[in-house]
Amino acid sequence: MRPSRRSAPAFQIETLPQPRLQVWVALTAALSAFSALMALSAHLNWGLYGALIWALVPIATALGWRSARIESRRLRWDGQQWWLTFRGRDSEEVPVRLEVLFDFGAWLLLRATLRADERRSRPVYLAFSRRGQAHWAALRACVYLAKQEEPES
Repeated sequence: MRPSRRSAPAFQIETLPQPRLQVWVALTAALSAFSALMALSAHLNWGLYGALIWALVPIATALGWRSARIESRRLRWDGQQWWLTFRGRDSEEVPVRLEVLFDFGAWLLLRATLRADERRSRPVYLAFSRRGQAHWAALRACVYLAKQEEPES
């Protein structure tokens, strides 16, 4: 007798803005740019161009802030596979393969890769935190219990 395969029940969750994460990414980018410029300035004589080079710190901060912005998306498990909805694209839902990258207990980073063409598709990173998520325990349970079927070769 074969044991029955159990799967996680259907589940759906929305990504929420995370200003704390966005601030930390922007600060990390600013400190990285500042550190790199300090190291370069110790070895190079920039003269008049030194002030212009220091404009890279606020540019790096702005790019860090922009790249850490979390767009509204819906992640759904239907019992067989994960689906991701991109807002602003006529709510098109696409099948994705989901991987847990970081799990810090109160914070979770997931990578969703389009199943249609995994080699050429750019992954989508989804950050979730316990703060503000009413279904935090259900999300964590579903992410770890959901067994995705592997594509046939």
